[in-house]
Amino acid sequence: MVSNLAHSLHRAFKQLYRDQSGAGTVMSLFGLTICLLLGGIAIDSTNAWRNKELLSLTADVAAHAGAVAIAQGAKPDDIMDAVITATEFNMPEDRFGRIIKEARYDIALKNYDPDTNTFLLAGEPNAIEVTLRRNKLVNNPVPTFLLGLIGRYSWDISARSVATVGNTERCDASEGLFASNQIVLDGETQIGSNFCIHSQQSIAMNARNLFEKDSLVSMPDLTNCFGLCNSESNPGIRAQEVNLIMPNLRAFIQETKNAFSGHPLTDKAMFFFNNKPLSDSLSSLEEVGVTKQKLANPQKGMAVFLAKEQFLYLREYPQGLAYLVECNNQDSLLEIGTEPYSPEMKNIALITNCAIRFGENASIRGSLVITTSEQPENTIEVDQGASAGDPLNKCDPEQHSVIMSLGKVDIPASFARSNVTFVVAGDVQMSGTPGVEISMHKGTAIHASGSIGLSSRHSFQSCENSTGILLPTLRILRHVSPAKVARVNAGGVVAGDARIHDEYLETSGSDN
Repeated sequence: MVSNLAHSLHRAFKQLYRDQSGAGTVMSLFGLTICLLLGGIAIDSTNAWRNKELLSLTADVAAHAGAVAIAQGAKPDDIMDAVITATEFNMPEDRFGRIIKEARYDIALKNYDPDTNTFLLAGEPNAIEVTLRRNKLVNNPVPTFLLGLIGRYSWDISARSVATVGNTERCDASEGLFASNQIVLDGETQIGSNFCIHSQQSIAMNARNLFEKDSLVSMPDLTNCFGLCNSESNPGIRAQEVNLIMPNLRAFIQETKNAFSGHPLTDKAMFFFNNKPLSDSLSSLEEVGVTKQKLANPQKGMAVFLAKEQFLYLREYPQGLAYLVECNNQDSLLEIGTEPYSPEMKNIALITNCAIRFGENASIRGSLVITTSEQPENTIEVDQGASAGDPLNKCDPEQHSVIMSLGKVDIPASFARSNVTFVVAGDVQMSGTPGVEISMHKGTAIHASGSIGLSSRHSFQSCENSTGILLPTLRILRHVSPAKVARVNAGGVVAGDARIHDEYLETSGSDN
C-alpha cells in the first residue's frame, strides 16, 4: 500500500514538472512531502524506540525468571519453561508476533565468571542469557508507516539480557540473623562490625539499637522496616534494600541429614569430619548392644544406628561418628544433659527424628545436631545452663556447632554464646539470660524459614571464620553485561552448545 502511494506521488511529480503552470502546486507537494518525512521520522522512530524498550524490559523479566529457577535448583527444561512463560506473559505472541527464533539459541544457560565478566565455555550454569528479537530472522520486524515513502518499510530490533545467580558479598552466612519472615528485636541490641540482619519480609525494631561500622540491616523494601528504623533512634544503622535468594531450609536440612546417614561419605560429611579425631575406644557402644562386628573396622563418619534408650544409656559419645537415633510416636522426646555428669557431645553428628530437650548439663562442642521432628510444639527446647559452641567465647573454629531443626526452636541466649549456627525451617525465639544485663554472642548465626524473635538485650559480634558447606548459601540475582568473548575454563573443556550460541549471536546480533 505504501509503495503504491509512493509510485502515485512520483507520477504526479512528473506531470507537474512538464506543466509549468503547476509550479506552485509542485512546491506545495514538495513541502508536504518534507512534512510527511519529518513526521515519519518522529512517529516511526518513536514506535521503534517503544518496541525496543518493551523488548528490553521483557528480556530482563524473562532472564530474571530464569535466574530464579536456577537458584531454586530447577532442571534445564523447567528453567527454559520459566523463561518462555515470562516472555509470553509480557509480550504475548498473538499481539506482538514471534520474538524468539529458536529457544535453544535465544535462551541459553551459561557459566558466568564475575571476576573476568565473561562466559566460560564449560562449568555449572549460574546464568541465563535471553535474546528477544523483532527482525527478519523471525519474520516479525517492526513496520513503519510514513517512512515507507523513502523505502524504509521496517525496523530490525533485538534485546539481550543476562541474569546471574551469585553468592552475596555483603554478608557472611555464619555471622547474622536471616529470616524469610519477620525479624523482631524487642530489646536493646548491639550489632557489631560485619554482622548482618536480613529479612525477606520485614524488620521491627522496638527499642534503641547500636550499630557498628560495616554492619547491615536489609530487606527487599525498606518501607517494611517498622519501629525506630532511623539513624537518630538507632545510631550507626546502615539499611539497604536487598532481595536475597534464600534457600529452601527444609530441603537443605533433609539433604544434610541424608549426607550423614549412609556410606560412603558425601562431601558434606567428609568436610565435617575431616579435622575431627576418631576415638580409640568404642567400648561404650558395645555396652549398649552395638555388635563387635559393626565396630570391627571403625572409620571417621561411620553411621551408628541406635534406639533412643541406647543413646541415653551411653556413658560417653565416642568422637568422629554419626549417631542416628530413632524415636517412636509414643515417646518422641530425646532429653540430653538432664542428669548431672552427662557426657559431653564433642566432635559428633547426631541425626534424630526425636524432638530434643537440652538439659542444664548439656554441652555441645564441635558437633552437628539435626532433628527432623515436626511436632506442633517446639522441636528443640533448651534449659538455662546448657551451652553450645566455644565455652570460652573465643571463636575457636574447632568448637563450632551447627544445630538444625525442621520445627520451631526456643533457646536462651546463654546457649549460643560463641560459634553456633542454627538452621531452622520454622520459627526461632531467643530469650535473654536471667540476671544478665546484656547477653553476649560471637560468631552466632540464625537462619529461619519462619520468623526470628529476640527478647531482652543482646550483643552480636563476628568471629570471621565461616564454616562453608554446612551453612545455607545466601545468593543474589544480578543483571550483568558480559563481554561477547567466551573462554575455555581451567579444565580445557569446551561446551559445544555454548560455542554455537556465541557464533549465532555474532551473525544475528547486528540488528541491535
